[in-house]
Amino acid sequence: MEKFNLAWKQEVSRKLKLTLIPFLSHNNLSMIIFSLSILTSLCLQEELGNKLFNANNINQTFKMMFNIVINGESGTSRLYAIDLFIDMMKNSKIQQLLAVFTHLSASLKEVFVLLGSCSALTATKVFELFISFCSVRSIRKMLSYYLFDLSQYNDPTAPKNVTAFHLEAMTSWISSSLDSEIEASCRALELCIEILEELNENSWLKDQEKSVESLLTVLHKSLKASPPVSHPTAMKTFCQKQILVIKALCNICQESMFVEKMLSYLQVEDFHQLLEFHFNNTNFSMNHTRKDAKRQNWGDLSVSLVLCVLNFLSFINVPTVKSFFENVMQNSNIVQFLSKGFLSSDRNEVHAAINLLSIGSKLESFPHVALGDALAANNVVREQDHKTMNNSTFGWNSSIHNSYNILTSNHAGQKVPGKSASIAEQSIEDLIEKLQTGLEVKDVKLSEMIDVYEHKLQSMQMREQQLQDLLEAKTLAVVRADRVISQFRSRRAEAEAENCSIRNMLRTFEKRTEEYQEKLQNMTALETNYNNLLAEKQKLALMAEEHTVLKENYNEQSQKLENAEHMLNTLRQEHTSLTEMHEILRKHHETLKQQNEVSLEKQGKLSRQLKESESMVKSLQKTVSEIEEQLQKLSKERDDLDEAIEKVRRSLDKTEIEKKELQQKITSLEVVCQKHESVIKEKTEELQEVKDNLAKHEQIAAMIHNLSSSKIPPKVSF
Repeated sequence: MEKFNLAWKQEVSRKLKLTLIPFLSHNNLSMIIFSLSILTSLCLQEELGNKLFNANNINQTFKMMFNIVINGESGTSRLYAIDLFIDMMKNSKIQQLLAVFTHLSASLKEVFVLLGSCSALTATKVFELFISFCSVRSIRKMLSYYLFDLSQYNDPTAPKNVTAFHLEAMTSWISSSLDSEIEASCRALELCIEILEELNENSWLKDQEKSVESLLTVLHKSLKASPPVSHPTAMKTFCQKQILVIKALCNICQESMFVEKMLSYLQVEDFHQLLEFHFNNTNFSMNHTRKDAKRQNWGDLSVSLVLCVLNFLSFINVPTVKSFFENVMQNSNIVQFLSKGFLSSDRNEVHAAINLLSIGSKLESFPHVALGDALAANNVVREQDHKTMNNSTFGWNSSIHNSYNILTSNHAGQKVPGKSASIAEQSIEDLIEKLQTGLEVKDVKLSEMIDVYEHKLQSMQMREQQLQDLLEAKTLAVVRADRVISQFRSRRAEAEAENCSIRNMLRTFEKRTEEYQEKLQNMTALETNYNNLLAEKQKLALMAEEHTVLKENYNEQSQKLENAEHMLNTLRQEHTSLTEMHEILRKHHETLKQQNEVSLEKQGKLSRQLKESESMVKSLQKTVSEIEEQLQKLSKERDDLDEAIEKVRRSLDKTEIEKKELQQKITSLEVVCQKHESVIKEKTEELQEVKDNLAKHEQIAAMIHNLSSSKIPPKVSF
């Protein structure tokens, strides 16, 4: 009915919406979230959805949903609320409204606190909620503030009063090794990858050494965990978790300073053991048989894990890691993984395989030929699988078509067994006729006839086998069709019962709505009376206020009048004093007028003097031009004098050199003269002594001469 009657469908959806809207104000949170989830799926993209989730109502809706997530009465209501949040986050308008939600920071803080004391299923859903929030850039940045210490960055968009960092709760879920908690561990790793990408985009990761060390310890523990080989489903989730661990390590090692720290936790031997395990245990997943789908899925995840590990190792520029990576790339075990990567439907795996091929092509012992053979073999197997799938789908469609015809004929006249028997008898009669025509062959050897009949018998046996297979397929289809019909009847009965219950509910709700409408009419009448009384009361209050205002205005005006009279008296006194001042100023004006005439005469004299000074300035300008010409001449003379001075300086330098030489000679001569002077002094002293002796001798001779001549000479003083 819903499929073919659009009007009935619209009417049912309208009544269902009207029925569900009152449940939004129910006391039970579970009822609220159930009705809200149904309403969202019904009318999110319609006009009613725009009214329900507009900017005015959405804040209340967000607050209610966060309240259910944080304080859910039961686990199912909380999970329904988270699922509804995730579905709503697919709408771009809801994303924009959530980004500007005022209580978002406090709500996220409470949800983070929930991670410390919740079950694994709740934690999984909470991490999925955070991952869906990461699709909004501003909310992803806010989540990074709750997981890492980013208070040193003065970001205006950061949440206020963030004191607790919930990285420990996330790392505890990541490090969980229980089978029941591995899904929560994977979702926690996905959230960790999103936050690490945000830190790398803003260049904040380099300042988070302690947090990165705690993350590395947890990731090392997860990567070293022993794989559950005997359980394929557990092995699948285990491989998924290890892929996420490698992606987290890739994000951490984008900062070069953390590469050495990562290698201090994870040795090359750890990667070797991981790759060796997958090389030895995923050979069965290289063929394309469909006998074991679970093992095949595990093999696909193993391939993506190996490619992810090798791609991660290719970016680490450490000698030991480089040598290990080159050895692995030259190993023949990698061929099947690369071939599976090239044939994968995942774009990231294909890119990783191409990157590894471009790196491996530079190595000498890279198995190019084996890789080509593996790709060709995989292509052949894929083509064969495609053909068999087409044949099987064709046979299945034909059997379904035949079974459908049988079903229609069964519903038409209930004569299916008779028809099938007549068809079988007709086919047997055809076979007998063919045998008889085959026996009428003449002029043929007996051995050849036997061979022909043997061949025909074999073909008939094959055809009989095929007919039996078809009959079995048809019987199975009939059984399945009967089951479908019975299921359809039971569901139809259930739907009719539900429709009856919904009709009863609609009737009761219509009765209630009629009662509520009567009550609303009474309420509206009372409200009108109440509003009239309120209006009269407001008018009286306004009149009383006007009366008080008029009284205050009268008092103010009387006070102003008294002040004005007082001001008038004072102004009269000031007027008389001002008239007296006017007379005095008039007399002063006359004196100033006379002084002005005198100053005008002086101004005329000054103008004449100014004209004379201008003429003098002109004459002075002429003299200045003449002086400038003289200066030019003098500058030329000065240049000539400079040249002459240069020549004189050169001659002076020569004379100074000669002077220095002469001074040296003079000093040497002075030394010689001093020596000669000392000698001369000695000689003069000796000469003086000789002269004194001579004088004495002359006196003695004179005395002797006097004595001989008998004259007494005067006394001689010796």
